[in-house]
Amino acid sequence: MNGAQLASAWLSDFETQLVNASLNEGPIEDILDGPRLTLTRVIKLVNGIVLVNDAAGITHIGEIQTTLEGMLHAIDGVLPRQAREMTIAQARPRLAPLVAEVPQLQEWLRQLAPFISPFGDLWK
Repeated sequence: MNGAQLASAWLSDFETQLVNASLNEGPIEDILDGPRLTLTRVIKLVNGIVLVNDAAGITHIGEIQTTLEGMLHAIDGVLPRQAREMTIAQARPRLAPLVAEVPQLQEWLRQLAPFISPFGDLWK
């Protein structure tokens, strides 16, 4: 299993965790802890994928990285800050689009396969 396939599997876990989290009640930090951790792992995994020197592959992984960082920013945007507290019910409209982005990201990760270096594991 290459890094893109593993990232796709973890994205499925993230999607399930986020859907389940949106159904829970309680402190939002606790509810979103699992999905945020999984998404962070996906980001680190994608950032560690070694590509062949191809402009299309580099552009493609850049789009994936940008989307993943935007998703993390959306989750961080609903977590408590000093001046405000948000409930999961208030956060649902901001989190729902993230679930819709997962299938597209998984497709992009599948399309990344031809650009993954066969020697990438040597650098780990």
